[in-house]
Amino acid sequence: MAFPVLSPDGKLTHVDRLVNGQYVREPVHAGRGKSWKVRPLKRLPAGAIQQFKNTARDFYQKALVRRDSVEPQPVVGRDSVEPQPVNAPLPALSYEQELRLGFRLPDPDLRPDAYFMAGRTFGEQLLILCPNPAIKDAEEIAQLEKDLKWAEDKARTSEDKDHARQLRAQFVEDLAAHNLYKRYFYAENECLPLTSDTVLGLPVPADKPTGQIVADKLKSRNVALLAATCAAILLLLIATTLILVHYR
Repeated sequence: MAFPVLSPDGKLTHVDRLVNGQYVREPVHAGRGKSWKVRPLKRLPAGAIQQFKNTARDFYQKALVRRDSVEPQPVVGRDSVEPQPVNAPLPALSYEQELRLGFRLPDPDLRPDAYFMAGRTFGEQLLILCPNPAIKDAEEIAQLEKDLKWAEDKARTSEDKDHARQLRAQFVEDLAAHNLYKRYFYAENECLPLTSDTVLGLPVPADKPTGQIVADKLKSRNVALLAATCAAILLLLIATTLILVHYR
């Protein structure tokens, strides 16, 4: 993950990315000649795609509850414990497990502006832009607005009115930051699972098509780029042959 840094007019100028355990702010370059800098994703090495799949698998696996991890239950009237039967219900998921199961990333086809690369050729690091946790999302903004209205309505003393004015100033600041960065709060219909549900043994959502995962779409970008490159080379060869035939 990386955090976008925008100019006051909303232009992406820098990203904060993790380097050796610390976040470093680096400029974004869209042109050529800056291959070691942060730039929009065009292709991804096979090794980086495999690393992404492995990381995604490890991330999701920590949300799975396996029967061999269920603690044996004591049997009433006995000193020993016995394992639960095969059809015994699994324990409820923890909050962290639920977050992991529900975690999604933006669809590379729908939101290519979220994907960037950093590093030299064949040693790139994949960067996926998301808003800094300090930026309030839409639900937090709505709650702040309710709290502000309540504080302003209940303000009677000068101290309460001063506090309400401070809340108003903070709300305006938070709202401006949210409006600036809100395009990086991705909608649910813009996101996909990281890797295959069936591979991980996770429940497959009935309202979403299977086979649509971020890992496969990252791989398809390489295929599309290779096909476009081959087509361009073929057209160049045909054009060269026609020129040679014409002037022979």
